[in-house]
Amino acid sequence: MVKHGALRTAESLMAIALSFGFLFFMLQSQSITPGSVDVQNVLHPLRSDTEFRTCVLERDTTCIETIVEERLGPTKEYTYNISTDPTATVSGLPARAVVASSVYIGGNISDDEQVIFRLFTWDS
Repeated sequence: MVKHGALRTAESLMAIALSFGFLFFMLQSQSITPGSVDVQNVLHPLRSDTEFRTCVLERDTTCIETIVEERLGPTKEYTYNISTDPTATVSGLPARAVVASSVYIGGNISDDEQVIFRLFTWDS
């Protein structure tokens, strides 16, 4: 009878270990890697960059893409939106983990026009 109790105890411990192993594996596979580029670290310095602000205000796509690609590097894909509406929807985003960040670029007090640059990034 002692052998049956030891077998059940071993079976229970094995089931617990497998359950925790499965949960640990699933949680690790969905987390964002710590070495990835932080979008806030990309946009924060650009907020005060005169060249970038001018590109956004003039809606110069070539200039914007050149500056953003320099900051993001080759491991990220991105799209962006320049809008006066901070809640404007963006289409064409992939069905995967997308990191979004926005920065207020400029505005005109007299007619309440504001320019907001929103950057959406995801892993290649």
